[in-house]
Amino acid sequence: VLRIGKLGSSTDNFSTGGLFCGILDNGALKGKGYSPKGNVVTETSTGVCLKDCKIPNYEKVQDMIRSMHYVVPYFKIISWDIGINKFDEPFLIEYNTHRQGIDLQIAAGPLLGDFTDEILALALKRS
Repeated sequence: VLRIGKLGSSTDNFSTGGLFCGILDNGALKGKGYSPKGNVVTETSTGVCLKDCKIPNYEKVQDMIRSMHYVVPYFKIISWDIGINKFDEPFLIEYNTHRQGIDLQIAAGPLLGDFTDEILALALKRS
């Protein structure tokens, strides 16, 4: 999920009026995002059309996240906050090990994606 701040904001926080938008496997943004009030939006507060945007070096972002996850093996689910610098290279902002956000599933689909049933079955088997 891509979080996008609103015009005039120094953060991308959803709670300060930003929006979030799902990302396709190729790094392109899905055509619609969501505001804090649950409104569907198709462009940012600066007029950028979401469906026309793609995250630069998205494959590098995915590779980076996969490799970093091995550094913190104690957590099963991690939310990675990644930025893209002026050279289109990804960099780590922070990672979060809790509060992944049910609301983000509105834009991206189920948190565990195609693995939901498999992971839930494993979790139930271990308990």
